[in-house]
Order: sequence, then C-alpha cells, then structure tokens
Amino acid sequence: MSNKQPLIIFPVLIAVAAALLLMVAMSMSTTTVPAAGGAYVEGVAGRPRFINPTLATPNSVDQDLVSLVYAGLTQTQEGSKVVPDLAERWGISADGKAYTFYMRPDLKWQDGEPVTADDVAYTISTIQSPDYQGPKEVAELWKNIAVEALDPQTVRFKLPERYAPFLEYTTIGILPAHLWRDIPAAKHPESDRNALAVGAGPFRVREASSSHILLEASPQYYGQRPMLQSMEFRFYGTDAQALEALRKGEVQGVRHLAPEDVAAVKGDSRFVVYSAPEVSRATLVLLNNKSPLLSDKSIRKALSLGTDRQKLIDEVLQSQAIPAVGPISTASWAYRPDSGTYDPAGARSLLEQAGWKDIDAEGVRTKDGARLQLVLLTNDRPERIAVSQAIARQWKDLGVKADVHTVGWSGFVQDFLVPRSFNGALTEYWSPNVDPDSYQFWHSSQIDKGLNFASWSNRRADELLENARQSIDQIERTEMYREFQAIFADEQPSIMLYYPVYSFAVDKRVQGVKVGPLVAPADRFDGIADWYSQTKQTFTR
Repeated sequence: MSNKQPLIIFPVLIAVAAALLLMVAMSMSTTTVPAAGGAYVEGVAGRPRFINPTLATPNSVDQDLVSLVYAGLTQTQEGSKVVPDLAERWGISADGKAYTFYMRPDLKWQDGEPVTADDVAYTISTIQSPDYQGPKEVAELWKNIAVEALDPQTVRFKLPERYAPFLEYTTIGILPAHLWRDIPAAKHPESDRNALAVGAGPFRVREASSSHILLEASPQYYGQRPMLQSMEFRFYGTDAQALEALRKGEVQGVRHLAPEDVAAVKGDSRFVVYSAPEVSRATLVLLNNKSPLLSDKSIRKALSLGTDRQKLIDEVLQSQAIPAVGPISTASWAYRPDSGTYDPAGARSLLEQAGWKDIDAEGVRTKDGARLQLVLLTNDRPERIAVSQAIARQWKDLGVKADVHTVGWSGFVQDFLVPRSFNGALTEYWSPNVDPDSYQFWHSSQIDKGLNFASWSNRRADELLENARQSIDQIERTEMYREFQAIFADEQPSIMLYYPVYSFAVDKRVQGVKVGPLVAPADRFDGIADWYSQTKQTFTR
C-alpha cells in the first residue's frame, strides 16, 4: 500500500501545479516594451569634414556626428541647462575665477584607454595653439583661460575675470590625447582620425566613406547605453534628394525638412514629423537708433506694436516659426514673460501723440514737413524678401511707408550693417550659447566694434549686462536679465520677430523620439538613448 502512494500523489501534484500556473497566467497580460538592437538610417544633405569637436563648424553634419561620438565635461539639456557629462560635479571659487571639475571614475575611450584630466588639458591646449586650424570664435573663447590637470580625475580652469557663461564652454567634446598628441595642431585637419574618430560618447565609428558613416553603440560609454545597436548616416546632395530617399524606403529618417515639405510629409502615415524651435536663431528687424526717424522711441514702439508676428508666421512662413518678443529666448531660465501684443490701435495712438499725422489723407503720416518713410533693407533670400514685404504692408496700415530694398548677403553686411548705414534691416542673429548673456548684441561698447548694429545705448541696460555676466548667482542674474528685458520692451531698440522651427522626419517604426528647444540641430539627439526600433513581449500583472 505504501509503495503505491507516490504514484497516486504525483499526478495530483501535477494537476495542482498546472491549475496554479493557469491561475497566474490568467491574472497576467503581455506588454510590448522597447528592446535593445536594431538600426536607424538617416539621410542628410551634405557630407562631414571633421568628426572632431575642435574643428567642427556650427550647424553642420559635423556637429551631428560629434554629438554622438564625443562627450564633454558638461552638456546642455532642454535648450537652457548645463548638466554633468564626463564630469560628475564641479566647484566654483569664491571669486568666481576658478572652476574645478571632478571627472567620473573609470571613464574609457572607445578604444578602451582611460579618459583623464590630461585629455581635457590637451584638448584646450590644442585650441590655444597658434597653429590651431578650427573656428576663430572657438579660439577666441579659450585664448585667455588657463587649464591644469590636478590629478587624473580633476581639472581646473582659471579665468582672468569672472564670466558666468564660462560653464557652457565646457560642453566642448574632449579629444583623446594618446591618439592626437603626436600630430601637430597645424596638421589636424589632414588626419584620417577626423573620420575614423575615437571619442567617449554613446556611439563609435565603425565605417566611414564618402557615401555614408556607420556608427555602433559603444560598450565603453559610461552612461545609459542606447537601445539602437547602430546608426547610419547616408549623404545626399540636397534635402530634396534625402527626402526622396525616405519616401523610397532607402532611409528611415531625414535630418531636415524644408518648410514647404512639412505638411506633405505629415500627411504620409509612414512617417512622424518632429519639430522644435531653434532658440539660438532669432529673426528681427534691426532699427538704427541713430537715424533721424528711429532715434524717436515712440516710432520704434509703434512699429513693434504694429507688427503682427503671428500673421507673418502663419501666412509667410507656413507656421514654421514661433514668435519672439524680447532679446532673450522663451526657453531660457532668464526669460521675462512679456505681452508682445499686436496692437495697431495703440501704435497709431503713439504716433498721434508724437505729432505724426496723416494730414492730407494720402496714407503717410507727416510731421513738420517730414514724411514717416523709411527703407527696410534685407538680403536676397526669398523668405526674407517675403517677410519684409509683409511687414511693409502692416506698417502701411499705421501710416508708415516702408520701401523694401534687397541686396546680396556680403553687401548687406559689409555695405550696410557694419557701417550702420540703414534705417531698418531684416536679418537674423545667431548665438551658439544657451546662456542668456546678450552683451555682444546690445551693450553700447559693441556699437562701433561689435554686433550692436542697432547702435542702441542705454546706461542702465549696460550696467545690467555687465553685472549679469559676472555674477555666479543664478537668482541674481535672473533678476538683472529680467530688468534688462523690461528696459528693452520700453525702449524697443529693435523688433524681435520669430525663432524658426526646425523639423525632421522619422519612420513611425522608430520610436522613443522626443525633442525640445534646440540650440543646434544636433540637439535632436539629446535623447538618443531612448530611441528604439525593436520590441519584445513581457508579462505584467
């Protein structure tokens, strides 16, 4: 009898276990989640020259690749914040002139060698070399800054004077000294290491040719490893050719969509269009504050109130821009909310109060025999011409006659902007920085030798710009920049119009793509670790 008991109990146990498993299975469901692996192929117009952070030119294919292959001590996020990257933290001296960075332990280059403070010092010394071949503005930024590796994980920078925007300089990608040290700075542009690059970023170069570059996820990367196993960039002559390759299925995304293509691509169910404002590029009407007409603040303010920015964006720019109403980006921590209201009635009232009247009912206001008439200058890009003509029509409704004149870009700058020989000029200013420092554009010291083409001079604004770039207290800086913006709104030295919207398209099967305000197009890869094209099933209760 006892010998037969196990034979009876065993099937019972199996049945009980099966019932339990069935109950568990019935209480669970499957969920699709991202899985590691897969590839992303993007079509881009143009070809890279240097996958090298010290040589790469702004807003180019170079910058896209540098952002994926290299890493800096810090990085920018969400269009306005500087956060740790290779450095896990930093300290600033009491006098604001010394910055000490403490690097993450056990960092590795993509060839397995250790990343150290000596690499940081080498990179900066290369930029400071008299034989440096990179962008002049990069050399200018670093020329007076001393750098010292205190130990393998600690590097210190010393500035000749306090300069709050300095922290953003440290976002520059770091070069591996062990691969570059034996190459003279003058010979850097000729090196094949600009193509077969080795960095400390999330992707490493696997193949490079004139037609494409293939990247693969780097196993040496310190941070969150990308879900994508590889990224390939295929090169085309134009944006239109890259877009055609997307439509044919040759690539899974395109780097840039022209404004006129956005609507059509959005209408194609195979793709998702991602758009974000380029907060480093602002289109504006520069007003010459020294010209007889525009030295009058009432006229400048009236012209601003009489400019319907949203209508320009909707009707001329196919909605591919967002309004700009002040000298500091809406994405910045220092932005001061401003009404920026389109108020043509208020504009007319200002002109009336200033003595400008349409006495003969011919549509142009006069005062003391002078007509309210000016030249609105722009360069010969079709978009700029169309915007200028639309502004002229809006100003006509105020009783202001604006004659639109166009010239080639080199003549526009050298013959008109530099000598300040204009009334109003529709143009764009670009800043590579997320810091709200606006000194170079609006401080009176920059009227003759800098970028203050509007020739605006305001003593209090000067003081605020000077003090804000020297303070390392962000709360204090915010207060100063907000007061500066209030003065700007009252004085209206120029008319801020809009920030362009940057759009790119991706196959809908590539998911996890998120995009925020961009300082440069390469910022669209800020969240690249979350992009994925593979999925798997998991059980959840």
